[in-house]
Amino acid sequence: MSEQNKKRLLEGWKKGVAILTAATAIMANAVPVLAMDEMEPFYDVAAGHWAHQAIYKLAQAEIVSGYDGGQFKASNSITRAEFTTIIVNALDLDLSNDDTQFEDISAQAWYRAAVAAASENRLINGVGENRFEPEASITRQDAAVVLANALSRYDTAITAGKGSGFTDENQIAAYAEEAVITCVGYGIFHGNPDGTFLPQRAITRAEAAVIITAFVEMINGKELEMPRVVRTHASMLQLRDGAVKVSESQEEADATIVAQRVYEIYNGDSVTMGSVIAGKQEHSVCVERFELEGAQGNLIYFDASSKAWKTNELKESLIQSSCLILQTEEGSEYLIYTPKVYKHLENGSLEYLDEMDGHLEIAETNTGYSISVIAPGIPDNCSADYMYVHSVGNALFDWNRSNTLDYWSLYPLDGDARWCYDGFYFPAPSTYIPSGENIYYQCIAAYLCKSFAYGAPYHPVSMDLTIATLETMLRLQNDHGYFPTQSLSTWLLEDYNIGANFFDTRFNTDLIGIFHYISDWSDCKEFDESIRAYFEFFLAFAEDHHYETESGGWLVQDYWTPQAHKTSHSSLNHQVAEIILLYRYAKVFNASELEACADKMLAGIRDTMPEWIMRDGNLHYARYPDGTYGGVDYPYLTYNDLLELQTLIQEKYGSPNPYIQALMASKKTWMDANQITEYNKQ
Repeated sequence: MSEQNKKRLLEGWKKGVAILTAATAIMANAVPVLAMDEMEPFYDVAAGHWAHQAIYKLAQAEIVSGYDGGQFKASNSITRAEFTTIIVNALDLDLSNDDTQFEDISAQAWYRAAVAAASENRLINGVGENRFEPEASITRQDAAVVLANALSRYDTAITAGKGSGFTDENQIAAYAEEAVITCVGYGIFHGNPDGTFLPQRAITRAEAAVIITAFVEMINGKELEMPRVVRTHASMLQLRDGAVKVSESQEEADATIVAQRVYEIYNGDSVTMGSVIAGKQEHSVCVERFELEGAQGNLIYFDASSKAWKTNELKESLIQSSCLILQTEEGSEYLIYTPKVYKHLENGSLEYLDEMDGHLEIAETNTGYSISVIAPGIPDNCSADYMYVHSVGNALFDWNRSNTLDYWSLYPLDGDARWCYDGFYFPAPSTYIPSGENIYYQCIAAYLCKSFAYGAPYHPVSMDLTIATLETMLRLQNDHGYFPTQSLSTWLLEDYNIGANFFDTRFNTDLIGIFHYISDWSDCKEFDESIRAYFEFFLAFAEDHHYETESGGWLVQDYWTPQAHKTSHSSLNHQVAEIILLYRYAKVFNASELEACADKMLAGIRDTMPEWIMRDGNLHYARYPDGTYGGVDYPYLTYNDLLELQTLIQEKYGSPNPYIQALMASKKTWMDANQITEYNKQ
């Protein structure tokens, strides 16, 4: 490719993405940040995010920008119109003629001229019947077609690979086969770890950034630079008893990225979360260093082999432990979670590299001790995530409680429950892509946050961690108002054509329920704003996505995605949990619309009560789209939900609901017959 063509394409690309981000931001009711020197960091793209380097390279080159407030919204999909506009402007095509044969593009559409130019220059095709579907998400195979057509305009000497070799190549449409082979050969597209290409999956903004980076670097003949840059940002949370200052910083130098978020809590404590991506060579990194004054102190650490706590006096040593407590001579305490190294996989998942755990190094100084938190080695496409809590002159734990260390044995964060810089992770089920040993998915239900919340009345550190971890989870809320599950569920895809970044009603209900649990002592308006946004979404969702019962009741569907898909089932445990949450927040917000929705959903259970009961007394799991009831209920989860709902109804109306009682009685008989005793008694 000639240097003139390279320069022309790169300049056109910058122009195209500037127009795209402006248009996207306007549609999202946000204002784009147009200049890098004025731009705040993308606080929703953690240092460990799999697309972080691509996103920031493009931002540094002023090729892409984010949204007002410093968000990039990496999980949002990119539309056919947006992607087409990028390519058209990259190629600097003539936009003077906006005549197009596509009937679904209005005369006022901001992308009309770009689509017309793309069609005229044979970059794109419609979807049939003179339609383009501009607002639909662009799929991987269709993006490959557009890029391959764009590349064909240049005298490139690069030779593409032969054959796709993907295990699902039979799912690639005939019109896209050659384009996929071309883009893979150029290194613009890559397959998935399981050997698939997933041609019909929608592309997210994060994936688009990676594709764009590869495209630009190939055309430009060199990597985009990622120079040293330090960004900081601060905000406040106002809780009932005081303010929490949230400060964020990100430093990039020599391809090493250090991101840190600090919560300065009104009680004098602070919580620090960090994530480090090493440079081009694997090396150890000191992520934190504390200088302790005084000759005395204790180190309490969790020994993974014995699953027990051990206590030593401070002395020069190297301690390998996931969780440690430092007690200083002046009475201050640290709770330290040492770095764990994770490889970043597709669909927001992580692979834990269990041979690369961090450690603590203690060295004597003239005035006391120097404590270093070390991440021993961080390979490419991996990050080391860590966290610590610090009190000044106060205890983090209530040591007067006899079971304090036993209680905290539940939270070494080295088992199923993992906390990373961008939220809570849990072992991926076998039906998720990816899955396997040491594979974790970002779990919106945030079980760990709930556990911290339970301990908040007893230990200051639990309250500290509750505030910090829940604030982190709120960052995952998308523009629609819900908290998406990034993983790809094979059964959701097969049964309902629901792909990654889906809405799971139960996960979202469980997360919002934690905020209600702490509302008595938190009373945080910033939290409430996000919760109100969620309910605004949920009410609209329930209105449009339910099965109506005989008396006008609703059985709300469990799963949803903005992309086209089949309607999903409605399960009893999801339905009951949602009703509980709606009733509770109807009282908190004095919101009659929430109560009305809950009433309709309760009526849905009333109308269908006999259908839920199986012949053996157990309950069916779900009502399916064809109107049948089937599947086997959880052993006791739904019973616990029914019990909680019945208790709430008793408090609200003064008497129990007979239909809920009938379901509980049947389930209880079945549990007793099968020696299931773990259910809640009251």
